[in-house]
Amino acid sequence: MPVETSAGKILREAAELVDGPREVEHGDKRQSFDGIARAWNTYLTNKTLGQGEGGIIQPELTGYDVAQMMVLLKMTRPMFGQLSPDHAKDQCGYSGIAGMLAGSLPEPPEKPHFPDACDAYPGAIVYKDKP
Repeated sequence: MPVETSAGKILREAAELVDGPREVEHGDKRQSFDGIARAWNTYLTNKTLGQGEGGIIQPELTGYDVAQMMVLLKMTRPMFGQLSPDHAKDQCGYSGIAGMLAGSLPEPPEKPHFPDACDAYPGAIVYKDKP
């Protein structure tokens, strides 16, 4: 008879969850994870826009980013599975962690300023190549 190890027990319990309650709660794994990937790609695209000379650079993720992306994961899960109050609670928890971590982040580098006629409208998004 094989010896039951704690690692084996964890794996068996995880398999029962993945094939049981989580399958029903979170819906189709491919759809769910593809949806999460789209949300995370949007986050990462927005994080990197305008960084680096001549284009986008690959971001270095922080613990804050992970917390924010976990909020996105929890927001996306019910789109493909069942609604659960646990998702909202988890979002609050991850948001709280993000807030805690935000206080320990270094200040972002200042972006270069290119003065033009749009300076009269701070925060405006200007598309120079559009009419």
